[in-house]
Amino acid sequence: MNPLLKIRQGFQHGVHPHPYRDQTSGLHTQRIPFGSHYVLPLTQHIDAPARCIVEVGQRVRRGELIAEPTAFVSTSLHSPVTGWVRTVAPSRYTDGTFRPAIEIEADPRATQRVAPKNFDVQRGSRREAK
Repeated sequence: MNPLLKIRQGFQHGVHPHPYRDQTSGLHTQRIPFGSHYVLPLTQHIDAPARCIVEVGQRVRRGELIAEPTAFVSTSLHSPVTGWVRTVAPSRYTDGTFRPAIEIEADPRATQRVAPKNFDVQRGSRREAK
């Protein structure tokens, strides 16, 4: 028997677990506090690793580009928080291997607002729209 056919038979109509919303359906959405540090792997899935464009010790703002794609199947990375780049080195990945990653320490006094699109991070001022 074809193994792909066997897999297909197991998920004919998808997975539909019970939603279990009874305990939370009446609650308001809450924001989770930011963590103290973040590790961002430069390899996000089957793609080629992104190229880091920040340096250790550099201050980054939330939403700022920190890594550029290097191939057709690659992705760019943006900083999830305002803080400082602490390391750009191999870090343990989900499969147990070590892969290049960027570690960012969050600034506890930052507002964590996303940088405006026309904000010049180097000069600390807004650029004129072109």
